[in-house]
Amino acid sequence: MTHSMLISDAAALLGELTAARNDVTIGRPIDLSALDLRVFAVIDAVLALPKTEGQQLLPLLEDLRRALDGLGEAVKAAEPTHA
Repeated sequence: MTHSMLISDAAALLGELTAARNDVTIGRPIDLSALDLRVFAVIDAVLALPKTEGQQLLPLLEDLRRALDGLGEAVKAAEPTHA
């Protein structure tokens, strides 16, 4: 994966995570199939880069982490409580 493809894929993934979080917030169902594979593909691509290039993308990985955390929080908040 080239550097520009990596950034493009990560940006698309961030957009999808944001959209999924918004959908969960309004009660719309979401499809997370293959999400883990896509996240791992981006991480693996970053790890395959030379160290200095990979370090430059740490903020991008942090953005992905925050987006995943936010989606997880939205999913937990949307879960019905059992009394």
